[in-house]
Amino acid sequence: MVLLEIISRRRHYDFLTETVGSNEWYFPKWAYEKIYVERRIEDILDQRIIQAEAYGDAKSVAMVERMVTTAIWCLQDCAEMRPSMGKVIKMLEGTVDITEPAKPIIFCIEEI
Repeated sequence: MVLLEIISRRRHYDFLTETVGSNEWYFPKWAYEKIYVERRIEDILDQRIIQAEAYGDAKSVAMVERMVTTAIWCLQDCAEMRPSMGKVIKMLEGTVDITEPAKPIIFCIEEI
């Protein structure tokens, strides 16, 4: 959650108070849908990241994507599915491949 808050420059609590009454009330769910359903990662990023001169290069974009994907993996409901802190470090460093995370179960339950 903290990594998502850093990348987006939004606190989960602030996001909650901004969106009460809408279907975007849960920040991680909103982020997951923006990233993996709509394929609009830029919508969750702090505008300063997007406006940074270095953001346009492929290496910076890949780093941001790694950070976001790692954050979503860390939000998995089942502890067995969440990476260890050692693996999180490797994911962020780019020394291990990262697959697209499964949609966290809590998001699926809400849709029933």
